Amino acid sequence: MNLKGYCHPLSPSGKAAILPDPPYHYGSDWLFIKFRADEKVIREWLPPPLEPGREPDLAMAYVANIMSVGDKDVDAVFANPAMTHYMECGVILTCQYKDEPSLFVPAIWVDQDWAMIRGWIQGLAKKIAKIYMTWIHPLNPKLKPLGIGTKLGGIVERQGDRLLTLGLEIKKKGSPSDLPKLGNFFALRHFPNIDFSGPPAIHDLVYSMLANQRVGDIWVGKGALSFGKSENEELLPLQPKKVEDGAFLSMGYSVVGGKVVHVY
Repeated sequence: MNLKGYCHPLSPSGKAAILPDPPYHYGSDWLFIKFRADEKVIREWLPPPLEPGREPDLAMAYVANIMSVGDKDVDAVFANPAMTHYMECGVILTCQYKDEPSLFVPAIWVDQDWAMIRGWIQGLAKKIAKIYMTWIHPLNPKLKPLGIGTKLGGIVERQGDRLLTLGLEIKKKGSPSDLPKLGNFFALRHFPNIDFSGPPAIHDLVYSMLANQRVGDIWVGKGALSFGKSENEELLPLQPKKVEDGAFLSMGYSVVGGKVVHVY
């Protein structure tokens, strides 16, 4: 094969690929909100063999500011910053796999095409959206540094519709014990067949293999969350019945691979 690259578009040197070679390393700031949703709707979203978790109505929504580099593309941080930074938002369902606490992401959005394609390869059904998240610079003379009393927000818009609105009022400094135990992170890979009448070329359940996980400062507080209507989303059945607390934190990790656990 004379064309090279980790993924499309392939080219003679491989330079045109939309993604650098894996593995990938991430540094990120997360604003996430816990909420309770309809147990029946959560069950409908979970692909077997995933089952509802021990708290079958527990879900989360988040917005994140993410910086990432490929294992062999660290210089992109200064050579091509646009290839290392993106915003992301997602809805996370708690579940279990073989009695182990797990997570599944039914809906997720990013603001860069390369981040969307990477998600599809990893099984995350990402769409392009406009994503905004509060950023408080510590030297802004009108704003107090991040701490107790700080209010943070996040907004996600797609095709003219506001999909999610998140909010957090920080009440205290937190610790890792304030964060939910996340467990394995499952996703559903799905690629249609080129034969329109045939079965999918790929349809399987996978989980991502993480390493180098670190958590920085954690702030917890009162959460706010609402879902909006859209003709190209199916969010409203999952909308919060009750909004609980939330957190803002910094996190670093590497995605070093993945594993297929079920083929449909």
